Amino acid sequence: MRDENISRRNTIVSDKPVFNGLHPRVYIAMVVLALWFVIAGWIGFGGGGYAEYLLVIVTGFFSMLIALPLIAGHEWHRFHTWMPRHTDNFDEWLSSEFQVDQTHMPARTAMLLILLPLMAAAFSMTAFAVVALALE
Repeated sequence: MRDENISRRNTIVSDKPVFNGLHPRVYIAMVVLALWFVIAGWIGFGGGGYAEYLLVIVTGFFSMLIALPLIAGHEWHRFHTWMPRHTDNFDEWLSSEFQVDQTHMPARTAMLLILLPLMAAAFSMTAFAVVALALE
């Protein structure tokens, strides 16, 4: 019974366009949230000594986290003649469907699921920084 519901749900046909790539603004939001996390860490805990050493390591990690996908995406676009379906209009992309594995979901939901962990990390680090500065 459960398998029938899953297969029936996956075969629903929608008249909305289906995209298999993220909009560039989503990538920009990911980079901004990662930078926000790092900057909040430096502001809250960059007091000197051993903490700065660890912050340099975290900054390097996040730099690689940002740089590697950017380099990979640049190389992919440079050497592939096939381009996934995309749109420059962010509102159109948000109202479309996003392909996930064998099915698809609303692009707005996919964007929130992708950005939510980054937002939680950035906001949490900001809260920790505020508390650390208040306790000084």
